[in-house]
Amino acid sequence: MSAPPPLPHAAPPKRGLSGCALIAVILAGVGVVSIPVIGILAAIAIPQYQDYVVRSRVAQGLVAAQDLQRTMDRYRAEHGACPDAQALGMTNGATVRLSPSGKGEAAFVLDAATPGSPDATACGFEMRFADVSPAADGKTLRFVSDAQTWDCRGGTLDIRYRPAPCR
Repeated sequence: MSAPPPLPHAAPPKRGLSGCALIAVILAGVGVVSIPVIGILAAIAIPQYQDYVVRSRVAQGLVAAQDLQRTMDRYRAEHGACPDAQALGMTNGATVRLSPSGKGEAAFVLDAATPGSPDATACGFEMRFADVSPAADGKTLRFVSDAQTWDCRGGTLDIRYRPAPCR
């Protein structure tokens, strides 16, 4: 008689992690790595977004200021002197909302020009920001005209928030 065929070798015992455990370890590793990455991105993105919001509200104020500039230029052309707030039908400190949500405003204060003085045709006004952000609240943009052009480089608003023409 012949010998029986040899028995197959028993499979070695499994070593290491099962498939589910391996996936869990990989996901945990990805989570541990991604949390700091998300934190770093947020640390960069949130301040940039806040700066963007301030700049957009300042730009909205600039649009209102340009309307006021045209009105003052028209008055100066007709009367030969700069208007005061009353001549334009407004009160000094008149405010303009800077966003549809109502957050942020700019108050306009016109310079009082003295008729007959050498600078009677040098018009100017100041735009003061409120409820925009801590970085811009109480800060100003100063607009001055020499009867030819307007200059808005004066004031206390930080240069990084100013529109390009006012830098």
